[in-house]
Amino acid sequence: MIQSTVQTPAIELVRLEDLSNATTPVAMLRQEPIELAQRNGDIKFKLSYDGLDYLDFASLTLDSGENITLVRHHGCPESGTEICVATQPENAAQLIDRTCEFLHLSKTDLIWVHPEVST
Repeated sequence: MIQSTVQTPAIELVRLEDLSNATTPVAMLRQEPIELAQRNGDIKFKLSYDGLDYLDFASLTLDSGENITLVRHHGCPESGTEICVATQPENAAQLIDRTCEFLHLSKTDLIWVHPEVST
């Protein structure tokens, strides 16, 4: 038996909270990260983790200058990608609208909206 002497470098993951302050979910899109990346080649998802699971995320700066994070937990039984913000601001509904516009999506692409957010 031949043993390989080539070692695969370990990937050192960083917690999402250490990479982005936009971690509060306010809505979920029906699209998976791969679909969002295909629609917009500038969106690059990276691997990370949080207190729940491993996840793929992309940090975006909207045209308004506001930052959001798109998150897909690997173990989530539902398909879709969360829209996360820094805190649940009073303008969360507008942030959801701006995110959909930025991604060239509509409100019909939302499958969940936080109950405290009126859209």
